[in-house]
Amino acid sequence: MNAWKIIDKVITDLTEAKALAKDGNKTTACCAMNHAAGLLKGYIETSVGPEHGFEDEEKACQAHQKP
Repeated sequence: MNAWKIIDKVITDLTEAKALAKDGNKTTACCAMNHAAGLLKGYIETSVGPEHGFEDEEKACQAHQKP
């Protein structure tokens, strides 16, 4: 899954979690938030780190911002 698809899925999960929490379904909302967090964690672990030439997320973000 590419970065933009992951971002779209995370936004969808968090939007769903917000709606569920607002309706009082906090347990399911928590599951949706955990899924979103897992997607982001997995992306960071596979895209950031010494093995990818970046020591941390901040340096990776700075590298991606350069033209």
